[in-house]
Amino acid sequence: MLAELRERDATGEIAAIYNEIRRLWAVPYVSSLQRHLATRPGWLEWTWAALRPAFASGGAQVAAWRAAEGLTVPRLAPISRHALRVWGVDANGEAAIRAACASFVRVSPVNLVLSGLLRRLLRGDRPTGAATDTRGWTPPAPLGPLPVLVDPAALACAAGGAGHARHGGGTAAIRPGTLPDAGVVAGLPRSGGDGAAAASARRGHPGCVPAPPGRGRRRDPGRVRRTAVSTRDASDAARW
Repeated sequence: MLAELRERDATGEIAAIYNEIRRLWAVPYVSSLQRHLATRPGWLEWTWAALRPAFASGGAQVAAWRAAEGLTVPRLAPISRHALRVWGVDANGEAAIRAACASFVRVSPVNLVLSGLLRRLLRGDRPTGAATDTRGWTPPAPLGPLPVLVDPAALACAAGGAGHARHGGGTAAIRPGTLPDAGVVAGLPRSGGDGAAAASARRGHPGCVPAPPGRGRRRDPGRVRRTAVSTRDASDAARW
């Protein structure tokens, strides 16, 4: 995990930049990219001073969203509502998931453009187009707040505790790169063991340990398909 300056800890110029990013990206948070830059003295301030005109005018965002809309992304198999209910996801949970997805769809292309423009600056490129009017563009309506994030370490320990409670012993903690047993996932929302496991994790309980080698089902890398926005194309579209 990269170091970051959390939004609630930002002050002065950094806090002002965070506010602008939230407004111009039209999302309720600042991404980890900018939060990490803020940990380095002067990095975020320099980046924003150099690139702000492209985003204040809306040119960079519009180019990023247009590039993303033109992508053909393989559709994932749908998850039935019955399966969601078994996992403890109710109607409110569905709405929260959709809100999180909408947020990432909006913010990720814009961050890719920012990264591409920053890379070009660091390579010595300089903009050659005319200055753009920053007063004629209005960001889209902001998205609502996102659900509170869960500490991944506590979540893994909770899964282990749920498995322990369901199967009468043993450790079912989730190792990185594996998928937990379906019974453990299904039992998490309503098992009495998950709260106990989270409490044990906070106390450093020895039961919260990685699963031994061979436990869990590894993700198949061949099934994961990735599609990225071309930052160069989007940058050019933004009249770099």
